[in-house]
Amino acid sequence: MLRIRGYGLVLAAMLLAVTGCDLFKLGPSIPLKPWGTTSLRVNQSATFYTTVEDASTDSVSVRFDFGDGAYSDWSNFVAVGETVSMSHSWNAPGTYYVKAQAKDVDDNRSVWSVGLAVSVSDSTQSSDSFNLQVVGHFDFDFNSDAIRIAKKDNFVLLATHMGGLYIIDVSNPQNPVEAGRYVPDSASRPYVNDVKVVGNYAYIAVTYMYKPDKEVEVLDVSNPSSPTLVGAYQDTSDNVYFEYLYVVDSLVYVVGQYYNLHIINFKNPSAPTLVGKVQIADYSHYDIFVANDYAYVACNDWGAQVVDVHDPSNPQVLSTVSPSGDVYGVFVSGNKLYTASTGGHLTIYDVQDPAHPTQLSSLGFSDNANGVLVSGNYAYVADHTAGLYVVDVSNPELPVVKGGVDTPGNAWSIVVDGNYAYVADFTSLQIVRLR
Repeated sequence: MLRIRGYGLVLAAMLLAVTGCDLFKLGPSIPLKPWGTTSLRVNQSATFYTTVEDASTDSVSVRFDFGDGAYSDWSNFVAVGETVSMSHSWNAPGTYYVKAQAKDVDDNRSVWSVGLAVSVSDSTQSSDSFNLQVVGHFDFDFNSDAIRIAKKDNFVLLATHMGGLYIIDVSNPQNPVEAGRYVPDSASRPYVNDVKVVGNYAYIAVTYMYKPDKEVEVLDVSNPSSPTLVGAYQDTSDNVYFEYLYVVDSLVYVVGQYYNLHIINFKNPSAPTLVGKVQIADYSHYDIFVANDYAYVACNDWGAQVVDVHDPSNPQVLSTVSPSGDVYGVFVSGNKLYTASTGGHLTIYDVQDPAHPTQLSSLGFSDNANGVLVSGNYAYVADHTAGLYVVDVSNPELPVVKGGVDTPGNAWSIVVDGNYAYVADFTSLQIVRLR
């Protein structure tokens, strides 16, 4: 029998050589498990993606099974390794599994891929544990453009373009009032781009319209009515632009335009020194978060990059994640990275191994997600014109929207303290009661 089989294989090989017919071809490889938004509301459209990695054929067509009896059309034929995407919405709540199938030009078909679980909720039941309500606001001067926010005790600090740093007393959430203000070199039209608070000190990233200076300044805000400059790190070179920062102990990590992450030592605030810097992806950067000796940088349309800063004098880019849209916000809680991106996406990654982040889920919103903050089991998302959303992330693979409230401006960033969220809403501070 073994001889007969051997001769059979030889004959088949001879026939293949003569006719050019592949008797053993079973179709293209199985597509990768689809990825995309995993938590939606009824009738909310989302886009799903997959690719086929197959060396046996040059091009493939792909279709999706959306788990509700609906199938997409076959895509145009694309090169192997190219990403294919299709959109779908569901008209009933439930958990659906999105799968993908590939075929080659001879209509040989793969089996279906592993399914992506998508949770679809009834939008009328999304606020079961939250009752978000705007209870107070503070309006800024025209063109102040508040986009970054921090909190110290009963005071909220807001970084604004043109208006400087505002310090707002929020001890009465229904009636916030200005307590103090700091405007660096007002004649040069300063942009205060970001603010972080550590103890009695506020760190701000400043650029100017009418002079080349880029600065990280540290202010003593122990007396909120009279913030006082303690020290500043200054750079006047053309290829530096300080916009967003994060503070760990005496080290300030700052990014902006022109590709670089700078690490500055403020142990002596009156004489800060540059410790190290590294080139990172994209021209513009919109946020930074540092945790466990890794810096996570929002790199616009390059996604988010992870930088190893164990040795601050020699930072090294370690990995990149690429959620849908341009990444504007990053936040790390435990071993999870949360990114906020345009197109209204909150994407969650497992970064237990920062060199190899793994996407766990993605949740869609109605506008551009500009910022994200995580506290306990909830993520708070600033969704531009759509305001503030609260998301239950206790199961990071199936995040669920728990509530939302529109704000009058453009929501950019949030801080949460107790039962209140404070939103930098571009032209105002909005105070939201959560429950």
